[in-house]
Amino acid sequence: MDQPPLISLSVLHSEDLDQYQRLCNEIGVAAREFGFLRICDHGIDLKLIEATYACAERFFRMPDAFKRSYYIGNSSNHRGYVPFTEKGDYPDEVSRNYEAFDLGLDLPITDRHYLVGNRLLGPNVWPDMSEFRGTVSEYYRQISALGRLLCECLEAYLGLRTGSITSQMSKPISQLRLLHYVRNSDLRDHRSVNMGAHTDYECLTLLHTRNEGLL
Repeated sequence: MDQPPLISLSVLHSEDLDQYQRLCNEIGVAAREFGFLRICDHGIDLKLIEATYACAERFFRMPDAFKRSYYIGNSSNHRGYVPFTEKGDYPDEVSRNYEAFDLGLDLPITDRHYLVGNRLLGPNVWPDMSEFRGTVSEYYRQISALGRLLCECLEAYLGLRTGSITSQMSKPISQLRLLHYVRNSDLRDHRSVNMGAHTDYECLTLLHTRNEGLL
């Protein structure tokens, strides 16, 4: 197979249990045998997706000083701007050809897990930009809900009772990473074509891209 399987989620909310189970089996087989799959008919509004891209593009076009005022290294938790100069703890990473903005479940500063030092939980860092917080928050909410539904599909595929996986997601550390990759002509080193090899945390990684080269 040249590409990961493309799976329609059009029956994700179907009351036809046979249809739903077939979808769950399709997702489960793809995850087990390929490890990666593409989805369509996921129900997330295209206008919201495009608005989120627009917010990200506006932020990354801002002056470096503005972006660095939200630097993740100055945050009390894993939230904020990740500049090109940041290097991951990956042996094969030479230099980065992207910048990013990280956010997650937006919890109050009084959250007990945040207060005891869990750096993957707590409040988000929000740029002082119109519409950014509202748009990106809604996208995070919807993509997180989709991730939960996909986990329910995996429960059904594995023959587990409903909630076996999702009941453990009371306070997920799921993160949304807005990414800006520079074009190849701007790369400083022929080896710096991507992030170093790594494994994401949590159960699933949902990747939305409008460009080739990320699969």
